[in-house]
Amino acid sequence: MQRISSNLTIVFKLFIPTFWVTFYGLLTLFIIFMDAETSPLFSSMQAKILVGVVFILFAVLIYFTLFQLLRFDASSDHFLISNYFKTFKYKFEDVASISTTKFLFINLLKINMRQKTTLGKTFNVLYKKQYWDEFLRMHPQYESLKN
Repeated sequence: MQRISSNLTIVFKLFIPTFWVTFYGLLTLFIIFMDAETSPLFSSMQAKILVGVVFILFAVLIYFTLFQLLRFDASSDHFLISNYFKTFKYKFEDVASISTTKFLFINLLKINMRQKTTLGKTFNVLYKKQYWDEFLRMHPQYESLKN
């Protein structure tokens, strides 16, 4: 079994969302419930609403981007997809296509399955290019899955 996912996957999937909800969530609650004498900067209702809206918008953004990242390990005939709580095993013959995207320093692997699975029909994986290239070199039969 060969790991394809980057080590940053767990940071983006678990640590950043936990940090955001915990610390910025507590700061938001503190700002919303404090009185005008404590902090005149956040005494207006508009400022309190703005802080609450920013918290909710970023929480939604984190949910639809970072929470969708999965860990990806592969062998010659099957692969494992994990959300760090449960791990699922799938065969490569069930994969419809695999596409890669590069955005700044982030390499994203998008795996489209032929049918819907427990984790959905599409898997988003933050991958390390070196690991992916090595896997394709060792298993050239999966080059045909790339878009």
